[in-house]
Amino acid sequence: MTNSKSNTVLLLVLLVTATRVLPYALASFGMTVDPTFPLYPWNFSPLMASCIAFGFLGLPSKQSAWTASLLALVLGDLGIILFSGHPEYVLTPISLFTYAYYSAVVVLSGAVLLGRDVGLARPISLGVAGESAFYLLSNAACWLLGNGETYPITGLGLLECYVAGLPYFGRALIATSLFTLSIFAPKVGLLAQVQPATAQQPYAVVTQ
Repeated sequence: MTNSKSNTVLLLVLLVTATRVLPYALASFGMTVDPTFPLYPWNFSPLMASCIAFGFLGLPSKQSAWTASLLALVLGDLGIILFSGHPEYVLTPISLFTYAYYSAVVVLSGAVLLGRDVGLARPISLGVAGESAFYLLSNAACWLLGNGETYPITGLGLLECYVAGLPYFGRALIATSLFTLSIFAPKVGLLAQVQPATAQQPYAVVTQ
């Protein structure tokens, strides 16, 4: 991986980690941010946009591509545990699903973007589709794995779960669109000076 790619990946990993850890860091200094507080931008994260960027960059192998997305998640989880003292905040029944989902986003993004004139439409479309699918799947998983403690295992309970997740979904859509724009914008975006892999060198087909 070239230095420019390495620096870009590192910057994105650190940015994802910082945005995930920030509210818990604030709480450790007595500035508690309640998850229901409407003015704090919960779920406003560059995670989805960063995973799309990892795919676009065509990292040397599937393993290194997945590692970039997993590293961002793991560092964020460790930071949350460190500042909150509550492992249960991140070690949830859907943690493995979350890790696998974002790894899949990296691979899919590479398959869609590598070797093409990317522009903005493709990555933003990937981001919106990715956030929408994650909202639907993750909320369904929370509803199903909650054993009826928060939402009854009924159609109405599932609907209530989706409604409760709408504010977070909305912020995630806005964040992903804005971060994708800042990453992929021609000439001024973060990746404007970074050379992606070619279509003849996609990491998605590398085997070990």
